[in-house]
Parts: sequence; C-alpha cells; structure tokens
Amino acid sequence: TASLPAALANLRRRVRSFARKHMAPNVRLLDEAEHAAPGTLHPAARELLIKAGHAGFMSNVVPAPIGSASLWDMRFSPAYRMAIQVEEMSAVCAGQMLLLSAHHLGLAPVLLSGDVKAIWRFIRPMHQDFMQSRPHLFAYAITEPTAGSDAEDGHGAETNRPRVVAKAVAGGYRLNGQKCYISGGDVARKVAVFAALEGEGFDSWTCFMVDASNPGMSARRTELKMGMRASSAAELTFEDAFVPEADVIGGLRKGWALNRATLNASRYPVASMAVGMARHACERALTFAMD
Repeated sequence: TASLPAALANLRRRVRSFARKHMAPNVRLLDEAEHAAPGTLHPAARELLIKAGHAGFMSNVVPAPIGSASLWDMRFSPAYRMAIQVEEMSAVCAGQMLLLSAHHLGLAPVLLSGDVKAIWRFIRPMHQDFMQSRPHLFAYAITEPTAGSDAEDGHGAETNRPRVVAKAVAGGYRLNGQKCYISGGDVARKVAVFAALEGEGFDSWTCFMVDASNPGMSARRTELKMGMRASSAAELTFEDAFVPEADVIGGLRKGWALNRATLNASRYPVASMAVGMARHACERALTFAMD
C-alpha cells in the first residue's frame, strides 16, 4: 500500500475497512444459509449491496455524475482500481466479493461500446438507484449449456451451435434459448445477453441489454453451490423475449469484440481474487502456527 499512488492507496484502505466492517460479520451467515429461491436475496446480502452502493463501490468504474468515481480516480485504469477492490474483498469473503463484483461484468459491454447515449441510459440510473438504497445489479450472460467464452476457439467454434438466438422482428429482436451459470442473473435488474442472429453462427454474436421485467426472460433455477454461496449462479431461459433495437449494445455482430474486451479487462480483477484468497489463507495459517 505504501508504494501505491495516494489515490490507489486510499482506495485500498477504504475497501479494506469496508470489507472488515460490513462483510466479515456475514461470512458464515451467508455461506451456511438455506439455498434461496431464484430471484430472492438474503436480507444480509441486500443490506450489503445497499452499503456498497452508498460507499460508491458499485459504480466507481465511471466518473460523476454518471457514476461515483472522481476525475482524480480516473487517472488510473478501471481494471487496476477494480483489482485492488476485488483483492481486499476476496481477502474477507470471496462469495460476497462475487455478489458485489460480477455486477461490473454486466456494466463492461456498455462502457466498452463507447456509446455515450447507452452509458447515460443504463449506467446513470443504476448509480442513482444505489445512492438511494435501491440495489440495481447488472449481470453478464455468455455461457450456454454447451459452450461458454471458449466457443470462439477452434474446436468449440466448429462443433458448437448458438443456444440463444435473436430473430429480427418489427422494432427489435426476439430472443430464444438458455444461458447457464450466470452470476447474479436471477437478482439483476439488467442482463447483458450475448445472442447469435437467426441463421448465423457464433461470429454473429450481438449484445442485448435485457431488463429483468421482460416477460420473456426467467430464472427457473439457481445452482446449489459448494462455495461462494453469497452469490447465485442462475439458469436463464428466453422465450420470445422482445428487445428493442435501442437496447442493442455496440451494434450488430459486435458481440465477440465486446466479449473479448470485457474478459480481457476482467483478467486483472480475477487474478486479484486469487491473491486476496491466498493472502487470507496465509494470514490464517500464520496466526494458527503462532498461537
């Protein structure tokens, strides 16, 4: 921390303090709680989301007034700042970290699209809701029952076919198919859904922003997980889910580019999860050995 620039050092201290104060008391509570029905949040999880929103940790990838970051913060890469944030949260509870952090994957396609109108339409209301104690989560839906983000690679691209397909209709598209293992997908207000265009392959993947109120999208089940249980993993089903043209993110057939850019940006925070968990394990082992 001492070697970091002042803004990043301050971020680390703030997140560490937040995690120890608001996450540590819930570690066993949320991990040992009954398996929740799809679409429901444990009261402690909901309260954590509200506190994280007030602290600015749910919208600090963009500056005010759209988000909670300052222009001073924006001197540093959002991926770099998120890596610090994720490490400190993971060092306390990986499950609660995932509840708070998977949300940023859902935001990423909007930001990476560079579409200022989309950023204003989707991210600003999210930030405002969090500031007003109304959790407004995003989710990122790429994985399908037969293939996930590896579908673009050699064998996967040749042998798999898209399981979520978008059919062009008047004014927009209708989505049909399934996604699985979507972190927070059942409790998100918005889901960035990657779907192939009808009659085309994975190379036509397009990102659609689907609202949770869409009658054609449902979370029929969530996985009974062995760990990180504070964050759900949902199976999403699409049955003629209508998405207007205005809610296409980044343009038609731009989904693979947005997906790659999102996953590349997430590699630093994902690595920092391991650092945070390993750090905590070492600290616990040292404490045990010295007692």
